[in-house]
Amino acid sequence: MNRRAFRFRLYPNAEQQQALTLQFGHARFAYNWSLATRKAHYAEHGKGLTYYDLKRRFTELKQTAAFAWLREADSQVLQAKVEDLDRTYTNFFAKRARYPRFKSRKRAQSIRYPQRFKFDGNRNRIYLPKVGWVKAVFHRPLAGTPKHVTVTKTKSGHYFVSIQCEQCEGE
Repeated sequence: MNRRAFRFRLYPNAEQQQALTLQFGHARFAYNWSLATRKAHYAEHGKGLTYYDLKRRFTELKQTAAFAWLREADSQVLQAKVEDLDRTYTNFFAKRARYPRFKSRKRAQSIRYPQRFKFDGNRNRIYLPKVGWVKAVFHRPLAGTPKHVTVTKTKSGHYFVSIQCEQCEGE
C-alpha cells in the first residue's frame, strides 16, 4: 500500500469562508487547550496524559455550558487536532520534531476531515461537513481510495485542499 497526496485549490464563497474560519478557530482552540492541559498535568503529577485521557477530557469540556460553542465545529475536526498534538509529542520524544508550541491565527491554518467528505468531480466541488459544497479545481484525477482531507488557508488568504489517497502497488 502506498499513500499519495493530491493538492487542489479551493474557492469558497463568503459564507463558506466564514464557516471555515469558525472551524479553524475551534480547531486551534482544541489544540491549544490540549497542549495547556497536558503541560499542567505533567507539572502537577510528573506524568503525561494519554491521547484517550485527553480526548475524554475534551469531550467532557464540550458538554459544559461554558464551552457549548465548541459544538458549532465538526467534532471529528476537533478530535483530529487532539490526535495531532499526540502525534507531535510522539515525534518530539522520538527526536523527529521540536517541542510542541501553541498555535496562532497569524500563521497558516489547517483542519483535517478523517471522513464524511464527498467529491463531485463532474461539477468540480467537494463537500466538507458543516461547510457544504465548496468549489474546487480538480486538475488531475485522484488515484486510489481517499483516506482523509486537509483544508489549509495560507497567510495570503488562499484555500487549498490536500487529499490523501491509499493505493495498491499495482495501481
